[in-house]
Amino acid sequence: MLGLIPRAVPLARRDIEGGIRTDYSYEELRYILKDADVVFHLAGKIHGTKKELEKANVELTENIVNAIPDNAKLIVSSSISVYGKNIRGVANEETPLNPDTPYAVSKAKQEEVVEGHRNRVILRIATLYGENFLEYFKLFKMIEKGKHIIVGEGKNKLPLTYVKDVAKAMKNSIKAKDNLYVLSSKSIEQEKAMKKAAILLGKEFKPKRLSLRTALLLAKANGILNFSSVFKEEFVLSLASHREFSSLKAEKELGFKAISPEKGIRLMIEKYKEYKKMPFSYKQHV
Repeated sequence: MLGLIPRAVPLARRDIEGGIRTDYSYEELRYILKDADVVFHLAGKIHGTKKELEKANVELTENIVNAIPDNAKLIVSSSISVYGKNIRGVANEETPLNPDTPYAVSKAKQEEVVEGHRNRVILRIATLYGENFLEYFKLFKMIEKGKHIIVGEGKNKLPLTYVKDVAKAMKNSIKAKDNLYVLSSKSIEQEKAMKKAAILLGKEFKPKRLSLRTALLLAKANGILNFSSVFKEEFVLSLASHREFSSLKAEKELGFKAISPEKGIRLMIEKYKEYKKMPFSYKQHV
């Protein structure tokens, strides 16, 4: 975002010396944002307890909404999770909400808070991916070791969205005509996505299939033992769910153009191979 909007000023959590720059309280935000024309609210939390999700996704948003000037434009990154994990047909901005996980509930509540600000844009963003999303690198590492995991039958369609495409749409949303948009590329079958990654990594595709129940038990165990693993509950549920979305409105009004998941996976694999040549960075993050 900073590269696309040179005048943007990030609300850094820590300064160069490592001290707290802001505690994100209403008072601090009121002072910092008193002259803001546009505020991009991208902060949030995906994994955690209900209390942690409520604090990160709802309470922080309340502070921001109450702190910014009345005329400032507030652009908020929400999530397609608010529609639930299994959707009939192709969903869009008019599809009823059905949040079915603690994370989804917190994002739906966040949207309710944002609706209290007149000059707003809510972007319901599909599952993000990109060259620097290191969680996916852990998945690639598993595939390289011959651990090709498919949750369920693998025929469900995944709505993925390339992060750079989203960033461009966010910039254009400054002049948005409406206040609600869905951002998603065309969905790809889970098994096809995994197979594409295996081929690009030069590995024969021999997947091991896990039931959703087994995958969720594994995710729960990883959480209890505090393992750094790609198998976290929200990720597993997203991987096993069938969801398709239309971004026609965003394409027309925000100029949203999503690259295909196949191309995005290729770009990520190329970046992953670069990381493998950097031992310290690779070992630290993957």
